[in-house]
Parts: sequence; structure tokens; C-alpha cells
Amino acid sequence: MKIKGLAKEFPSLQNVIESSEYSGHPSRILFQDELPIVYVTSDRSLEQFDTNNKFSRFVPFENADERIGLKKFFGACAANKVQSLGMDPSERNSGLPTLLILDPKTHTLLKRNGVDDLMKDKSKAVSSWMKLKESS
Repeated sequence: MKIKGLAKEFPSLQNVIESSEYSGHPSRILFQDELPIVYVTSDRSLEQFDTNNKFSRFVPFENADERIGLKKFFGACAANKVQSLGMDPSERNSGLPTLLILDPKTHTLLKRNGVDDLMKDKSKAVSSWMKLKESS
């Protein structure tokens, strides 16, 4: 199963968990408490958002200011959105999809390119993120 609406073939997080050493770990606990995932949409409509959003934590589609603020802060947006977000092209760090790995307690950015981990070897992605979290 792939997440719909993404520019790249991107494995679902459930498939990532099932192929990792955390396969027996309830994903609800892993991704809500230990390594939370917050979905920030770039969908163009509420209908797209409702179709694509599979996460329990997300920035509501209606809260455009917060979504824009996060995109600008992390420099994560589509290339054609840089100007409309009021960013300089040099401020763009990544395109879509973007998976930022943050420490859940300190909110420190641990890794900017989580998508690369998934594309390289999804079976090791979760454990590498947990190691980053434990060493921070």
C-alpha cells in the first residue's frame, strides 16, 4: 500500500513498521508517544487532505497559517511554492514529500531526510530514527 497523492513512490508507515524490528510494536504507541508523526499537508483541497491523511496527529487543513509557518521554518515545500510562501530559493531545504525526524521531547531536528531512509532501506529506517532519538 502506498500513500496516495505523493510525488514519489513512498511506502506507507504501516509497511515500514511491519518490515522493521518494531514489527510487533503497536504502531499507535510507537508513533504517538515514542516517535510521533505530525502530518502537514500540501494538498490543494480539503477533499484531498481527507483522502491522504492517515495520521492521528496533523495540522488541520483549515489552519493555513500554521502549515505555511512550518513549511517556511523547515524550508520544506515544492519548488513552485517558494515564491508564494515569501521564501528565498536558498531557504528551501527539501521538496515533497518531506519527512523530518524530531526529538519528541525537545523538538530538536534529528534528521532532515527521513524520506531517503525509507527509499534506501525501509526495514532499517525506524530503528535508525530511534537510535537518533536515544542519542540526543
